[in-house]
Amino acid sequence: MAEGTESVGRLKNISRAGIFVSTQELPRPGAPVALQFDTPLGRPVNLRGEVRWISQGIDASGVPTGFGVLLNEPPGEYREFFLWAAEQAEKDDD
Repeated sequence: MAEGTESVGRLKNISRAGIFVSTQELPRPGAPVALQFDTPLGRPVNLRGEVRWISQGIDASGVPTGFGVLLNEPPGEYREFFLWAAEQAEKDDD
């Protein structure tokens, strides 16, 4: 994936400090990225971060093709989304 290009992916894993995006178009590790998604409540979230690692999805780890991002100062909208997602995960565990 060249700098300045757009791509579509899926959020597969989130944490307070980072996310994993499943996609076939991989940026290089260390590349700055800008990400945008809508929460299930329809609120847009804009994030900036740095690609920390990529996965080609070819080993037995079960990790799909995609990349991990370390987020730079996630905005309040992301923190709200993270708390919502954590609540949903707890409900699924019950």
